[in-house]
Formats: sequence, C-alpha cells, structure tokens
Amino acid sequence: MHRLRLAAAFLAVALSGCSCRNPPTNIDDDASQSDLFVDQGRVDLRKETGCLTKPEGGLDLTLDAGRDLLRDAPPPVDGPLKKDTSPADAAGDAPPPDTQPGKCPACMVLVGNTCFDRYEASRPDATATDQGTQTGKAMCKPGVIPWHSYALTKAEAQTACAAAGKRLCTPAEWITACQGPKKTVYSYGNKYDPETCNGIDTFCLCGAGQACAGVTPCPYPHCFNLPPPGGSPATGCGAWFHVTTTGSFPSCQAFGLFDINGNVWELVDTSDGLLHFRGGAFNCGDSETLHRCDYDATWGPSAQGFRCCANPLP
Repeated sequence: MHRLRLAAAFLAVALSGCSCRNPPTNIDDDASQSDLFVDQGRVDLRKETGCLTKPEGGLDLTLDAGRDLLRDAPPPVDGPLKKDTSPADAAGDAPPPDTQPGKCPACMVLVGNTCFDRYEASRPDATATDQGTQTGKAMCKPGVIPWHSYALTKAEAQTACAAAGKRLCTPAEWITACQGPKKTVYSYGNKYDPETCNGIDTFCLCGAGQACAGVTPCPYPHCFNLPPPGGSPATGCGAWFHVTTTGSFPSCQAFGLFDINGNVWELVDTSDGLLHFRGGAFNCGDSETLHRCDYDATWGPSAQGFRCCANPLP
C-alpha cells in the first residue's frame, strides 16, 4: 500500500505540468546587456503561487542559448487583449502636415528627404496569425505579423528591401523619424507609456482573477517585473507579452510610421561590421529604456526585424 501511494504521488507530479520554483529572477537590470533572460525550458510566465506553468495551448517560449526569448505565443484564453486594436488603414490615414506622401511609393511617408514604410517589414505570405515563410521581398502591410527572427542578417534584410525597390534606413534617418516633429524620447512623447506601444508591460495581467486584479493603474511602467505603487504583489504582475500585427497600436507612431517603438527591433544600415537594432521589441525586460528612440542595440537582441526606406520619387 505504501508503494502504491508513492507511485500515485509520483504520477500526479509528473502529470501536473508544473515545475514549482521561484519566479524568474534573472532579468538583467542592465538594459544595455539584455532585453529579457529566461533560463529553463519552455514555460509561460503566468505566476501561480511561485509556479511557472505551461498550460496546454498556452504560452510557448523557445529560448536561445540562455539569452532572450525567441518566439512569442497567442494571448491566454482567460484574458482579452486590452489594446490590440484594428490596424490602421494606410489609404485612409491623413498624413501629418509635415510629410509629403505623394512623393513616395505607396505605403510610404516622406520624412525629411527619406521615404519610410508605414509598417514594419512583413513577408509576402504573412497573415494576421503567422509571419509566413517566404523571404524574397519585404512587404508594407497593415494587419499582419511582422518579419522577425533571432538570427536576422543584414544581407537578408537588404535583399528583401531591394526586391521591393527600397533599402534599409540609416541610423540618422531612423532616429529622425522615431523622434517625430517635436524630437521626443519616444515616438509618442517624452514619458514612457506601457500601453501606447507593444512592449513587455502592455499585456500586464490586470484582469479579473489575474495577478494584478485590483491594482490601479494597471498596466504601469515595469509592471511585468516590478511591484506596483504600494508594493503588492512584490514581484510584479507578469504579462502575456507577444508580437502583434502591424499597425495594431494606432497611437504608437510618429509621422504616420507605426510600431517604430516596440513590437520588433528594427535593423538599420551601418558599415562598422555590427548589427544595430533600434526601437525595442515586445519582450524587452526594461521597455522604458530599450524602447527609447536613441537606444542602439548591438548585443544581439531577439525579435529582430526591420523597416524599409527609399529615396523620394523624382
């Protein structure tokens, strides 16, 4: 009987799908080094009494060699998206007064002397739920999952933009576009807002029955891993962070260029042998710092994407 009880207990643990341990503490405080560290296998980040669980159909995070999150996942079934809105309509948006879209190809906006794609690059077969697999040409489309990977190469991005008659943006061009006409810290202003663009805090667990139900305001800056004002919960709310479709955050823009902060990192064109990424991504542990227009990531972040530029039409 004793052996049967031990066997039953072992089976229950094996089937539980939950490896109980303390919540992850290896998020690097130095934003210049990493966006988010997670160290053990495929897990989701919903905290349940110190247990990191992977419910069936839940968050599936594939890790690289101990550095960053490589893949995203759909949101949980028990909580609606708070700000994953309908994509902006490229044809219907009124351009800002200091742009001249008539001098640029379709789906592009003129900022200074450079035409910019309104949206982060996507693959030709991208959909609202999948980034696709075709890599020949960079597309400019609202409402699709942007092109992103952990191992994007400069040649891959250059070739994809060139196939569309475009090129990669230079760092100076990109910063000018991101800072907007008022030269702000983020495309939307000088103060970090966890809801305006897609970052790790955006889908904070604020809903009924979730970790931060009743916390006001929620989400708040760093709600993923820092306690709210008042100190409860002590380890932050956690969040169902994930990449979103292009143009899903209408207020996350400058000059009509959507998602220039957050969602996926954007590779810019440099000649120093390093890959320079701008704008931050959906999984940056310190989005307040890494989403800044002046932040330059050369340390190989995950969620690597790009945006195409072009010279104005003659």
